[in-house]
Amino acid sequence: MISLLKNSKGEKRNYMDNPSSFNFYVIGNKVKNPEEIVKMFDWMYSDEGADVTNFGRAGVDFTRSGDKVAIPDSLLNQYKDKQDPYRSMQSALGTGLLGFSVFTDDTPMLTISNPALKEWSDFVKKQKDAKEVIEKPLDPPFNTTETEQLKQLNTKVNTLLTQNIDKFIFGTRPLSELDDFVKEVATSGGTEIETIYNTAWNRIKK
Repeated sequence: MISLLKNSKGEKRNYMDNPSSFNFYVIGNKVKNPEEIVKMFDWMYSDEGADVTNFGRAGVDFTRSGDKVAIPDSLLNQYKDKQDPYRSMQSALGTGLLGFSVFTDDTPMLTISNPALKEWSDFVKKQKDAKEVIEKPLDPPFNTTETEQLKQLNTKVNTLLTQNIDKFIFGTRPLSELDDFVKEVATSGGTEIETIYNTAWNRIKK
């Protein structure tokens, strides 16, 4: 999904509106110089860092003129016949979500992928703006007890969902039983999961 945002110079860039499930990074408690890692992340969010982690080497893998980025044909042609040209190029360059990036720009994807992808992305963005599609937010921080409870509850509830969702989709279980199934999910741990999440959210709001 595309979000036209402005960088520090006021230039528009096609930053990806990343779903929360893509990447999470943490700094381990055994790191000797955590402040240096924070500086690296700060740089990755800068204009220069975003360019390097999304496009590669300036003047070699891309050129920038204001808010326009150009990827040379010599690079694009190396991957155009791959089954997945965009991700093949990302993997080779170590850029975007197949590398180590925190701020993803969609220009490479739009440049090398089928134009229908942009149409689909614009359609989904309209659905999000109209609140027809809602992305899952980041989970709140759970304490040790909550984490252990969620492991057990999620296993039980996800198993129940996996065993039944396809049945409703393919008609082997009638939709007239859907309300009963919702109650079954709730009593099998769904309500407890909801309580744990709400408790964690309320804790960080204080």
